[in-house]
Amino acid sequence: MADAVVADFERNGIRCWYAPRDIIPGTEWVAAIKEGIHAAKVFVLLFTDESNTSRHVQLILSGTERETVPAKPTQKSRKMWPVVLITAAAVLAIAAVLLVILKPFGSENGKTGNETVTNTPVPNESIVFFERGEASYRAGDYDSALACYLKAVEAGYTGTDAYYRIGTICLEGKAKSGVNEEKALSYLELAYNDGAGEKLTADEYYFLAYKYDSDATAKNPEKVCRYALKGAEAGSVPCMLLLGEAYWYGNGVEQDYDQVLNWFGKALDSGVEGYNRNYCINCITTLVEEGHIAREAASKWIGEDGTEDPAR
Repeated sequence: MADAVVADFERNGIRCWYAPRDIIPGTEWVAAIKEGIHAAKVFVLLFTDESNTSRHVQLILSGTERETVPAKPTQKSRKMWPVVLITAAAVLAIAAVLLVILKPFGSENGKTGNETVTNTPVPNESIVFFERGEASYRAGDYDSALACYLKAVEAGYTGTDAYYRIGTICLEGKAKSGVNEEKALSYLELAYNDGAGEKLTADEYYFLAYKYDSDATAKNPEKVCRYALKGAEAGSVPCMLLLGEAYWYGNGVEQDYDQVLNWFGKALDSGVEGYNRNYCINCITTLVEEGHIAREAASKWIGEDGTEDPAR
């Protein structure tokens, strides 16, 4: 629910700060939320059963923090003070969500009183940069577009589209200068994690899978399989080969010879050529010869002699 609220706000140009997304690693949780409250023009609390039973609220209800109540409260303040304390405590609970709206609120030209005025919010800087980037992208000026997208992100823009544009512009070589390939892949992954899976192409999934397969410092078999599966389902033959090998050796997934046959077979069906074609045939032949799969299961791709079926 919190993610949905934040996503809706930010899609409409309202920049949010919320826990735990925007708490800097190493920062004390309660202190960070307090700072967020002080910096906020408006905050939205999602009040849940968990926040209602948090240790902060139980401390207040038990009277532990009674010393913070004014010495001579009025009858009205006596009624309101527990509500204020409980609400504040709930905000400090882990289940609480802070949203800091950075768009200015108020009336035009500083007018006050009862006169009719029109509110004119100042455009969020990150949104302005992103829209400039979109205009440049549509015009084919990819260097300017990339610069604007990067400035949008620096200014706090967290939208999926900016991440995706940065990643694809760099990976496709559309811009003469900008971020390097490794950085481009990190932006592409941010886009994926932010819910842009349907936007990524088969090749882009392969780039991500290959990054975690080939980079010794970032090697991650689970991520290789995650992105390779997405790419293979979208038709990427290299991703099919990566998946076949992953199931063969049990890297990132449980060893499964049926899946090895499945993905190498799909690669052959997709028209893989040259060395990779021979590699798939040899692997399937080995599976049969070692007794991991029945010859009948492989008969679609290899003949009785273990070579590619001439009927294909």
